[in-house]
Amino acid sequence: MVSITLPSRIEKIKVTNFKDPSKSIEREAVVDTGATMSVLPMDLIQKLGLERIDEVSVRYAVIV
Repeated sequence: MVSITLPSRIEKIKVTNFKDPSKSIEREAVVDTGATMSVLPMDLIQKLGLERIDEVSVRYAVIV
């Protein structure tokens, strides 16, 4: 059996809609410096007025 401990790093971040820079939100979030994509909650996407530019399928690892 393998045990994996993943440290959480919480940082204050700023997310901005580049098409409308007046729409910007600051909040604390978990930062994964090795991630290749970002995930945002739907309410944040709607508040920022973000538009979908692409769609990808992802598979998450399951840690038991």
